[in-house]
Amino acid sequence: ATGRDARDPDPSWADVWDSAAALAAHVRADPAAVAGKRVVDLGCGLGVVGLNAALAGAASVALVDREPEALHCAMVAAARMALD
Repeated sequence: ATGRDARDPDPSWADVWDSAAALAAHVRADPAAVAGKRVVDLGCGLGVVGLNAALAGAASVALVDREPEALHCAMVAAARMALD
């Protein structure tokens, strides 16, 4: 194997799961659900839900994943969105 598959035998974190997309859409549609609250995005992968919670006004967001590359990608996205 080469590329990402060689480094990570389970690269599922690199895909936005349907459930994450649906929850992120819910947060965008109803920001009051997270506004002013502390949010933990467990198994965050690319951080789609947590980053949307931050944009919706969450008081704090913790991105948690077992994959270092996933956290790196999520944190890079957060920094590019000026959420750091």
